[in-house]
Amino acid sequence: MEIKNYINFDDKANSVRGIKVVSKSNDIDSIFNQFDNFYKKRGYVFRGINEAAYKMLSSFQRYWANNDLKLSDINYTDSIFSELEKAKVWNDELLQKYLAKFGKNYENNNIAYFSIMQHNRVRTPLLDFTYNPFIALFFACENSDSWSYDENLNDIRNFFSLYFIYFDLCDR
Repeated sequence: MEIKNYINFDDKANSVRGIKVVSKSNDIDSIFNQFDNFYKKRGYVFRGINEAAYKMLSSFQRYWANNDLKLSDINYTDSIFSELEKAKVWNDELLQKYLAKFGKNYENNNIAYFSIMQHNRVRTPLLDFTYNPFIALFFACENSDSWSYDENLNDIRNFFSLYFIYFDLCDR
């Protein structure tokens, strides 16, 4: 099964709760002012994707879908943890030794392994988010020199996406 991209803004809005198009203008200053206002507030995380039509999926979800794996054939969670266990014993347990050097029991923290794995092009169930909207903007604009787009403001492929999620840690 191939992952289908969003075909238009309505399709994306029906799939992603709370989506709105913030700006379709060339007024970069106003967009940066909005980001600056978000950056000064607590409780937001951001993610940038360089094509608005792309669905926000982890590398492991993409692998699962693109290889047409079904839950009846193999267990998704077991498959993720199988990759994790391989990483833990890889190269004479190099990652465990590396994480143990920090002295904070990281070698027993699966998220620490997944984080290292993800940033070394290994499939993981993680998605990267940042507290800084400008970092998300960097990733949204990554490889923009290779983009080909037209001036059709209704074509979702002519845009990038910046996602933000608000959570108040004080409310927990």
